[in-house]
Amino acid sequence: MNTQDSRDATCADATKLARSKAAVIGRSVTRLEDGPLVRGEGSFAADVNFPHQLHMRVVRSQIAHGHIIAINIEEARVQPGVVAVWTYADVAEVPPIPFRATTVQGLEPYCQPILARDRVRYVGEPVAVIFATDPYQAEDAADMVWTEIEPLPVVLDAFGEPSEFAPGLSTEPTVIRKGYGDVDVAFAAAHAVVELDLAIGRHSGVPLECRGAVARYDAGRDVLEMHGAAKKSHWNRDEMAKMLGRSPSSFHLYEGHVGGGFGVRGELYPEDVLVCLAALRLRRPIKWIEDRREHLIATNHSRQQRHVIKAAIDAEGHLLAIHDEFFHDQGAYVRTHGPRVADMAAGLLLGPYRVPAYRALGHYRLTNKTGCGTYRSPGRYETTFVRERLMDAIAQRIGVDPVTLRRRNLIKSSEMPYARPLDALGVDVILDSGDYAGLLDKTLMRVNWDQLNANLAARRAEGELVGVGLAMFVEKSGLGPSDGVRLTIDVTGCIQLVTGAASVGQGMETVLAQICAEELGVKYSAIRVLHGRTDLIEFGNGAHASRVTVMSGSATQIAAQKIRRKALEAGAIILKIPVDELDLVDGHVRQLSHPQGPSVSLGEIARDLHPSSRTLAGREPGLSAEGWFFSEHMNYPYGIHVAQVNIDRGTGEVKVERYLVAYDVGRAVNPMLIKGQLLGGLAQGLGGALYEEFTYDEEGQPLSTTFADYVMVTAQEMPEVDVMITEDAPSPLNPLGMKGAGEGGTNGVGAAVAAAVDNALNIPGFVTRLPIKPMTIHRHLRVMKENVVPHA
Repeated sequence: MNTQDSRDATCADATKLARSKAAVIGRSVTRLEDGPLVRGEGSFAADVNFPHQLHMRVVRSQIAHGHIIAINIEEARVQPGVVAVWTYADVAEVPPIPFRATTVQGLEPYCQPILARDRVRYVGEPVAVIFATDPYQAEDAADMVWTEIEPLPVVLDAFGEPSEFAPGLSTEPTVIRKGYGDVDVAFAAAHAVVELDLAIGRHSGVPLECRGAVARYDAGRDVLEMHGAAKKSHWNRDEMAKMLGRSPSSFHLYEGHVGGGFGVRGELYPEDVLVCLAALRLRRPIKWIEDRREHLIATNHSRQQRHVIKAAIDAEGHLLAIHDEFFHDQGAYVRTHGPRVADMAAGLLLGPYRVPAYRALGHYRLTNKTGCGTYRSPGRYETTFVRERLMDAIAQRIGVDPVTLRRRNLIKSSEMPYARPLDALGVDVILDSGDYAGLLDKTLMRVNWDQLNANLAARRAEGELVGVGLAMFVEKSGLGPSDGVRLTIDVTGCIQLVTGAASVGQGMETVLAQICAEELGVKYSAIRVLHGRTDLIEFGNGAHASRVTVMSGSATQIAAQKIRRKALEAGAIILKIPVDELDLVDGHVRQLSHPQGPSVSLGEIARDLHPSSRTLAGREPGLSAEGWFFSEHMNYPYGIHVAQVNIDRGTGEVKVERYLVAYDVGRAVNPMLIKGQLLGGLAQGLGGALYEEFTYDEEGQPLSTTFADYVMVTAQEMPEVDVMITEDAPSPLNPLGMKGAGEGGTNGVGAAVAAAVDNALNIPGFVTRLPIKPMTIHRHLRVMKENVVPHA
């Protein structure tokens, strides 16, 4: 039976879908999620409609920084179909949008109000909202809002000296400081010091589906609903409930299908609060759908950092110490992530290498640009580029090849678990397991490294600009502290798993069903996974930090094991056979020694345990269980990227010819889904390495407001990709040994491509900034004859 058939089957037929107990984990089964999507039956935010709904349009600042003198809304109010127009004065009682837990103190004054108060701080900031009966009427009315704003000096450079950003507020809200060991002594005793100045450009997730929210208030039940939630539904519900003065139990968020998340979708933004507040006040459903220009200037940006990094080394290139001072461009406000990206950059920069002493200073800076948050492999994409550029520079300095230099500095598998005196996201950094040298050996063999380099050298001798680069990295996944699920089997045998995790396209329904099926001995397609409903489960941590497979998957295993034990105990009473002689196979409890003998189905057991059953006899009713999994530490998957590039002499364009992603996940639940995650992540990493960047003019006006200016990777730019998934280092932190896979395809791309471009141009250290722009390379090629070599 195929996936579509299984999804169409009713719960009453679920037991017919049962199969003999065999390994489900580790199989590349097809996704449960895809049926409605491929049939055109998906339900995205824009598909949600309610009778008598109003449409919201946001009036946004066209000035990057200025004092609000007046906002004239009178003409907009009298436009046809307009029901209400709000400015800050109408929402002044609503507090600014908060951020998630952080150890950094004093950031609250930097949070964003839902409508601009007194001054605007970036182009795209909401200054007013229109509510009208038709989206076109709302847009027309928004054009009638006139704003008088006195321009103020614009701050665009996060690298300069701190200054006043707003009255009483500095452009540097905090400095992230991490480190250990005696860095100064190590540098004083070093054989050599290698220093680099490196930068990563501003880019972000830019999913296919823009943001959207639809809110309605049911006065009869006193329940507020918001549809279009994603990623962090429970946290968003709790925080919006506080902001609106409601109990979380009277406020429900609903997640539909999501056209890409990548860290930017599902965060709490001003528009989410505004639609909910309007639904309460206006007593009508409120719908808001973001257009692409709005998305590019209002949804979280990410990445932009500058690092001045230096390493102290001995004569053989062993790392003695690293000092990194970096500048993180946060944009105009502290948004829901707080300083998490800068914190992870400082805490996780060291990757797979042994570093006896380390010091990081991260300057968390505000500028008059769109606010920033996380984006796939946040803080690691940036620091892998920085660290691996540093390793390449050290190899060049001491005259060894980059692979040899890396091998000399790798942490050994025998040293695991390897504790660093650092923290990231509030937890200690303890590398739980890993065989970094082993993966390096497998990678070199997979690409035939020596022969590959010889072939490329021959091509360069013929005049081609071709090269290869390699980058190693450590990811993080499984962020705790807890996750829970509820598993129920009803009297028809239908198996239902309710989770507070979120589905943002990663295949979580399929993965959780596979883990559940492994324990219950049923077909994975017999399991109905419900998610994204805060009214169905009280607690949920959503989908972020590559945590769902590890945390929600482990909770699912625990719940399924409880159900299994309960079913066997009940089956023993029904069959009058000792429980240790029974097994759960084909959705039936059977005697191990007589598999063709008497049996009882899961549905029959559920009926026996129903509260109305006369045979319950004091036993706990219901064939259901909750599973909770707790973890004090993250776990750390790891990988290697190898990029082969060809540079066009005429244009300077970099074409990636071949690419390898090698990645160890501890244990793979569904290798096909992991491969898909790695390929998608690679595409986004290539965007940041070669194409995508948000740029601004000197007045703070965004220059990347369409896809003509913000250049996305398409199938045309994707290279031939080889994905090597290994399971050499299962995590000791969860029963199945799993690690996350959502960000490993992105992490090392910038570093690997940069090294390959260096190799193609035969100029070590040429690339010092991402993205690598064709004009930079073209300029270099043009002046080569004059022996003047500009750097990226």
